[in-house]
Amino acid sequence: MKIVYCLLLLGLLLAYFRTVLAVGKEYGAVCPLVGWLLGLGYFILAPLSLITIHGGYELPDIYEVGNAWGAVDLSTTRFFVPYLVVWLSMMGSLFVVYIFLSPSRSNTWWKQVDIRRVERAIATTIVIAVALWANLIWLVGGVEEFLVSHWQVRNDELVARHGDVFVLLSHLDTANQVVFTGAAILHTFMGICRRKMRWGFTSLLWVFFLLEVAMSGNRIFLATYLLSLFACLCFEKRWKVFALVLAGAPVLVFVFAMWSSVRHNLSTLDTSVGDYVERDDRSDVTSSLINVTEGMDFLLLMHVVDDYGSRFDYLHGITYSRAVISLVPRRLFPQKPQNFTALLAEQYLPNVETSLNATAIGEMYANFGPLTLFFFPALTGAIVVLNQWSSGTVSHHPLLHAILFVLLVWVARSTFEDNFVLFLLCVALIRLFRIECGLPKTAIVGP
Repeated sequence: MKIVYCLLLLGLLLAYFRTVLAVGKEYGAVCPLVGWLLGLGYFILAPLSLITIHGGYELPDIYEVGNAWGAVDLSTTRFFVPYLVVWLSMMGSLFVVYIFLSPSRSNTWWKQVDIRRVERAIATTIVIAVALWANLIWLVGGVEEFLVSHWQVRNDELVARHGDVFVLLSHLDTANQVVFTGAAILHTFMGICRRKMRWGFTSLLWVFFLLEVAMSGNRIFLATYLLSLFACLCFEKRWKVFALVLAGAPVLVFVFAMWSSVRHNLSTLDTSVGDYVERDDRSDVTSSLINVTEGMDFLLLMHVVDDYGSRFDYLHGITYSRAVISLVPRRLFPQKPQNFTALLAEQYLPNVETSLNATAIGEMYANFGPLTLFFFPALTGAIVVLNQWSSGTVSHHPLLHAILFVLLVWVARSTFEDNFVLFLLCVALIRLFRIECGLPKTAIVGP
């Protein structure tokens, strides 16, 4: 079986890289479609490759997920159908992109963007973030309480205490981070394309990314920024810098993998780091790479395909309907269905207060079953259309173009509902604080 899996993987890798290079050549590194493809590559194709080469994978005991879904064994035929569903969904999507990819009007739109205005936009998001962080520390009970609290338990307790108000504040904070990340990517992309980096301000971006990781416990925005950096360097053929960044990748992998184990208590960070380094079950390369690429989500994806339709009933689109009703407070709509992450946690980790993801393919399969083989490429086709629209208006809305890049990286892993709501909140923030105003030199953009 391993030979079959390896042959399938090889064909998928060849098709993936050929498609990504074609899109990047036509539209540049920062566009919605490249974001979607990078998200699929990072959250689905990378763990798929690791698990295929390894012949399967089992999560270490420290994750405490039991034997129900924490392992995938490719030495048997049990997971052949889930593997094939993922493979066909990916290949169908790549085929759609390659067939319907249209020529770009221009991929030099960045020449018309005022970089100082981008820096002003970034400064605005930083001020908003600091204000929201100060409010979070105040709600928790002070700096000391914040440092010793577990990031996920802390959020659960604040939701229980403040309800929809805190949920809205959390969404606004995440939306602001999306806007910041999009603006940071735009700033770095322009520096690389113009071969004139503004290193002082770029250093500020990196410091703020690290602060955001410490405050939220979340690595995703920094990871998205780094993915865009790799893509920019590659498509702009900055091979020396690309090789330098690639050489530092092992250090990034180690730090990213370690962070998930030490972020629960910032006041004991030195002790937690020491414990992580000494832990044998987390020191191997495969485990670190699985951790960094959120491979737990891919393992759950394989089990979702295996379980839904037999062990669990299909959801028939109910989690997608939440995109319309998500912002309605539960007290006004008590029958509002659970989101997909909470539903998965209830099914696969009962009696544990947490949330789980199973990638975009997993959510679609849980809702529509085998129809995913048609719907997932259709979703990619819709993103191709969105990319063409965004590329046609990028001279007027360059920040929105970069924000769509960020969100579509994240869509590949998380739920459609979350990202749809985040997009609406991002647009609201841009309009309210006039963040995109004046970015294009040739147009005046206002609310």
